[in-house]
Amino acid sequence: MAALAPGLPDPALAVDCTRLTGTCVLSFSLVGYCSAALRAHGRFLPPAAIYVAYNVGIIGTILLLRAPWGCALPPPGSPSAGS
Repeated sequence: MAALAPGLPDPALAVDCTRLTGTCVLSFSLVGYCSAALRAHGRFLPPAAIYVAYNVGIIGTILLLRAPWGCALPPPGSPSAGS
């Protein structure tokens, strides 16, 4: 974890954030596959909306949970938006 989060006083926080962010891999794979299939059929708005919804989910989670969780927020926002 020293390479991923140099100078972080609590390496357990970096481990938790990495694990939470890692849960997005499957959902990103499925979304990418479905998005490519839609683009191949000439549908471009739904694939674009996927990424807009993902970013809105991350921003919304950060705004809702920034006080209780502090700096650990962006990784939990990723899985909640990617689900």
